[in-house]
Amino acid sequence: MELEAKENELYKKSSELTSKIEELEMNIERYKKDYALLIAEVERIKSEMDKVTIKVNRSKQLINNLSSERTRWEFSSQDIKNQTANLIGDCLLSGAFLTYLGFFDHSYRKFLNLEWKQLLSSVGIKYNENLSYLEFLSKPSERFEWQ
Repeated sequence: MELEAKENELYKKSSELTSKIEELEMNIERYKKDYALLIAEVERIKSEMDKVTIKVNRSKQLINNLSSERTRWEFSSQDIKNQTANLIGDCLLSGAFLTYLGFFDHSYRKFLNLEWKQLLSSVGIKYNENLSYLEFLSKPSERFEWQ
């Protein structure tokens, strides 16, 4: 009887241990699935982070490019304002050049040009100090054809 009691006790312990092992194996499987899901989520987040990083870098590059464009536009805008302010004087000098200076030699042309500039300054008409008649009176495409 004592042997049977021990056998039953051992059988009971064996059952409990087998049950515990099965429970632990089920837990292990569940944890493996949870781990796999978490790893997949981490990979998805890393992929999303990479995409966001690329977008941020492109945005920064765009902002830098636009800020340099803005500088260029401001310079162009200021240049147009200067050209507009000098337009009347430049037109008067160019018209006088075309009308009167064709017959004279270089030194007299230079003298008359200086006189006209002083006259414009005395009446308050602005003009471009470095006015190139060639550039003012022709288009870039025409100058290109001359070459």
